[in-house]
Amino acid sequence: MHLTSIEGRNISGQQAFHHQLGLVTLFYGENFTGKTTRLNVVTLLMGGYLPGVASKPNEVYEYLATGNPLVVSGTTDAGVRLNRAWTEQRGSVKA
Repeated sequence: MHLTSIEGRNISGQQAFHHQLGLVTLFYGENFTGKTTRLNVVTLLMGGYLPGVASKPNEVYEYLATGNPLVVSGTTDAGVRLNRAWTEQRGSVKA
């Protein structure tokens, strides 16, 4: 099973994006165009945190969110939809 698409909203300066994935996908482009953001979406979908960078929900939100809520999602080749969201509510973050 592999991811066939990813989506992000309010993450690292990207209001919203949708990206189709192949068996092998190469992200390339100028600086500050969203390459790392797309890799962060995959990492967040698989683990819910960024190893070595942000392990708690509030750390993920503070590091990546540019709006409320921070949302990442994806679809697998089996049609399974993966969704994760971090929402700031009254000074704390819910994952």
